[in-house]
Amino acid sequence: MKQALNIWNEYYPETFLYKEIFIRVAPNKYWGGNICLGDLMVVSDYVEDLKSLVEEGHKIDLVIIPSSFLITGYLDILGESVYKIKNYFDFDIELIDCVQING
Repeated sequence: MKQALNIWNEYYPETFLYKEIFIRVAPNKYWGGNICLGDLMVVSDYVEDLKSLVEEGHKIDLVIIPSSFLITGYLDILGESVYKIKNYFDFDIELIDCVQING
């Protein structure tokens, strides 16, 4: 993501003028430990992480989340809808369409 933004900024530097871009990987609290594979995230992982950012005073306009953690439609492995994230906060949340890693 950082590399893509840097390349974009080389060609269109005015795009991010006066914008702060914050890239963060939400911790996986549901499974715990050192799991860092986004395919194993659940809705509550994102909700808790975003709540902590808001509580820290970050002003958020847009959050982009990969869709690979969703099992069927818009549900995670616990049956929670991704719309819970979208309905919980009053900033835009977009999903990037991507596939799960199948080994």
